Amino acid sequence: MRNDVAREPSCYFYFMRFLVAFLLFPFFGWSQSTDSIPPRSSAVGGGIGATSYRGDVNPSYQNFSLEGNIYFILNTQSRLSAGFVAYAGNFTGQNPNLTPQVQANGDIIQPTRFFRTSYQGLALLPRLKVVELSSFSLFVAQGVGILRFQPQNESGENLIDIPATRPTNETFGNSTVHFPTQVHLQWQWNPALAWQVQVGLMNTLTDYLDNTGELGERMGNDNLLSLRLILMVTLPNR
Repeated sequence: MRNDVAREPSCYFYFMRFLVAFLLFPFFGWSQSTDSIPPRSSAVGGGIGATSYRGDVNPSYQNFSLEGNIYFILNTQSRLSAGFVAYAGNFTGQNPNLTPQVQANGDIIQPTRFFRTSYQGLALLPRLKVVELSSFSLFVAQGVGILRFQPQNESGENLIDIPATRPTNETFGNSTVHFPTQVHLQWQWNPALAWQVQVGLMNTLTDYLDNTGELGERMGNDNLLSLRLILMVTLPNR
């Protein structure tokens, strides 16, 4: 059963943080002289990453699983720029200590002791350059996006279709809004290529990435920690 811990920040908290970043975008963008933006001002890239899950089955970040991603940035040389990222991967969780629960009507709930969840996400990710030193730059980013997920058991069955694994009052959809918060460290290898390391949290608004809610060991929404390595290619303007 859940431990009595403080709740995580609400949807309103993440939405307001994204809204502030979005509203500041014109200010920082217009404060840049157009002469300071080089002919190459957009970039596209891709890479690999690792994702770790924390939720009701595993209350702390433990194992990492592989992720692939595609990234696109507008106005790369501006202090504030807009990014778009798409990603897909999977993660797992396991807790053999979760025990069956008996409902008031006598039905027995078999909790999720193991799951594997695949996911696909798309997010708008404004970023602010906070440090620039020679060929290195440090950014902070706060975005908003959609995450689709599908938890399965060890037999490959979709857990959303097995109601006996949850109390009768627990139903959920397989998509959620999320508010990714990230830090980016970028090394400009040469004028056309840059390496970027991204570290952050996805901040989902669902408690069911693991198919477990009330029977879990942790209050609050499930979350994902992501580590990404991306090679960016600068694109010339036409």
